[in-house]
Amino acid sequence: VATDTLFVPRRPQTPVGPLPYEVETVTVDCGDHVMTGELTLPRGEGRCAAVVLVSGSGQQNLDEELFAHKPFRVLADYLTRNGVAVLRYNDRGIGGSTGEVAEATTMDFAADAEKTVARLAGLPGLSAAKEEKRSFFVSAFHFTQIRVEFLFTHFIRFSAEFT
Repeated sequence: VATDTLFVPRRPQTPVGPLPYEVETVTVDCGDHVMTGELTLPRGEGRCAAVVLVSGSGQQNLDEELFAHKPFRVLADYLTRNGVAVLRYNDRGIGGSTGEVAEATTMDFAADAEKTVARLAGLPGLSAAKEEKRSFFVSAFHFTQIRVEFLFTHFIRFSAEFT
């Protein structure tokens, strides 16, 4: 879509309301800073599986937005419509998240991910029995230094289905 001053790409895959699931704001206490995020929950009774989406390198918002494309929002929508609760969060210094970015290390970002997973695991109604743990590696340099266990990482293949 062209405007007088800006080209804005169409992103019809970005979900718009009304949504067939619940959306809640989540805060994660990381000690000296706070991470903010959004939890999408399938409607209905009973327990459900849950995942945390963790961004790659660089500061990202909870949608992992780039050029008006929001792959984490698209992925969360797809998973939640299919019965999976999804927690996505803003990286340090982005959105409502606080915390030092300039001096933060890979281990600090890994600790943020761990605290976020622990927060999700502590919420009622989510199934811990079907956790699938995978390793999260920020870069090849840190490959041997960091191994964070959490529920899921990027699922680019889901996002690609909606482009």
